[in-house]
Amino acid sequence: TELMLRISRLIEDDPALATNFARSLHLDAAMLRRIEAICKEAEKADICPPTTVQLKQVCMASALPFLGFGILDNAVMIVFGDMIDL
Repeated sequence: TELMLRISRLIEDDPALATNFARSLHLDAAMLRRIEAICKEAEKADICPPTTVQLKQVCMASALPFLGFGILDNAVMIVFGDMIDL
């Protein structure tokens, strides 16, 4: 699976490499029919937008590191600001 993902990334960026890769494959008729069937199913698949709950989860997961950094940064600035004033 990892190998297929790496190949996919490479051939997406380079059309010439994709053409060479496709030519190097030796596929029989049955394999070609299976690949075509998989492609047709993938084209028919509906991609639904994320739900409100999913969007809230992503928001919280993204916001928490920024919130933690902000609190820590503010505390450090206050401490060092007081040290400089002394």
